[in-house]
Amino acid sequence: MTPDYIPKIPFWTPQQAECFARSRDQRIAAIFMEPRCGKSKPIVDTACYHYERPESPLHVTGLLIVAWPQGVHRGWITDACAENIPDRIPWKGFIWRSAKDNQVGYKTEFNELCEFKGLAVLAINAEALPSEITRKAIGKFLKARRTMLVADESSFMMTPGARRTRIMLNAGLKPNVIMKRILDGTPASEGPFDLYGQIGFLDKGVFGFNTFTEFKNHFAEWEIRVNHAQGMSYPAVKEDKDGHKIYRNLDELQAKLAPISYRATFAECFNTPRKVYQKRYFDLTVEQRRVYNDLRDEYRAELKTGEGITATHVLTRMLRLQQVSSNYFPAQDTVALHEACNGEGCEGCKDLGVIETRRPAKVIDPENNPRLEALKEELRPGNAMIVWARFRQDVTDCMVLADGMGLKPVRYDGEVDDEAKAAAKDDFQAGRAGVIVGNQQSLGRGIPLWRAYGHVFYSNSFSLRQRIQAEDRAEIKHRTVGTSVVDLVAEDTLDDLVIIPALRDKLDVAALIQRDPRRQWI
Repeated sequence: MTPDYIPKIPFWTPQQAECFARSRDQRIAAIFMEPRCGKSKPIVDTACYHYERPESPLHVTGLLIVAWPQGVHRGWITDACAENIPDRIPWKGFIWRSAKDNQVGYKTEFNELCEFKGLAVLAINAEALPSEITRKAIGKFLKARRTMLVADESSFMMTPGARRTRIMLNAGLKPNVIMKRILDGTPASEGPFDLYGQIGFLDKGVFGFNTFTEFKNHFAEWEIRVNHAQGMSYPAVKEDKDGHKIYRNLDELQAKLAPISYRATFAECFNTPRKVYQKRYFDLTVEQRRVYNDLRDEYRAELKTGEGITATHVLTRMLRLQQVSSNYFPAQDTVALHEACNGEGCEGCKDLGVIETRRPAKVIDPENNPRLEALKEELRPGNAMIVWARFRQDVTDCMVLADGMGLKPVRYDGEVDDEAKAAAKDDFQAGRAGVIVGNQQSLGRGIPLWRAYGHVFYSNSFSLRQRIQAEDRAEIKHRTVGTSVVDLVAEDTLDDLVIIPALRDKLDVAALIQRDPRRQWI
């Protein structure tokens, strides 16, 4: 604890206090504390510290948080700021809502924020950045306030050329941006290249490379591969004999990050029991195995001939294999010419000229679904669980099963709107629902679900970032029992032959870059 600043509430952990002490006087800083470690508190305290020092070159009157994914930005105002800004500091918070940005009252309230005589806090969802109205609002706020600009879950900037990254880079160069911070517990989960855009937002001079190409060539070995079917060549990271990508100079990368970054793991912050990992294996039914093998062999034949093979084609095939192991062919949309108007448009086709129909998912084996049976064994009344499913049909199947077991499940994925998602989270945390079912993309970041006894990964994606973030939703400092983490694995399928090994490989690289200790994992 620093003697010259009195926070509203004490730091929970020595790591929070150390993070604040080390980073508070830095113009730029990367806070790489794992999820649930309370990294928002050092940020709010830093803004308050410099607000109270008008003579300091780092004096700020505004705090602008750009957070990802949808909904996380709200918590900065309702929780982080409300809990941590001392009563002696006048402050005003504003949650940006794109749906209201054209309303007169909303504009008036935003203008009042920009003119507020105190510490002004603006929280924006990163997905709203491409909106011209949002960008103009950011510009107006930055012009009116000496600002500390924060990117929460900064991996949304991991693609240097993406529009959101370019918008953030431009905002960070404004003269009234006094301090910049990036926050992410999994900043390099997909490899070292994830860091270029994030650190470039802070300062392009940190790594010392003028282009992303220079950066990539320095930290990996590359080769040229040929797609004979397309008649194209493309660069790819070399792989060793075991299929692992060959990165290099990672110790140099660590050294460049060290002066501006702070890292802490959940295990370091809280003396909580380790997660308990388990794989529940199951066999496909005879019919599922026949369909799976046919599709797999067809895919192998296509790879061998090289005809029509693209990255999109390969990805689609892998998705189909995953879905077959969950006992269905996916739903498909078909579009056909509307014969009644011969494509000219009429009331019957809503003036589109075509009729769109959606074929429902086709069940492969109506008698048995071993993946669902394996899930059934993991769900128990009284044990609140989070079920992670990659595909919407998976989520639907899990919901039907849990409802049939009387567990009052709630859903959190793209099939429900924001209000329903918020209600689902509240019902689960309040004990009104025994199971929450969602995908890692929607539910896996920034949503506290500490009531959960454990997780079941019904189906996995290839994203290590999503996986680690999802696993930490249930963690809380007062936990006395290790969180259960169960993976449902179909033997001799992508589950255990491709997906889990790929996640393990990525974890090794990420741990090396972040200097994390080796740990038990799937």
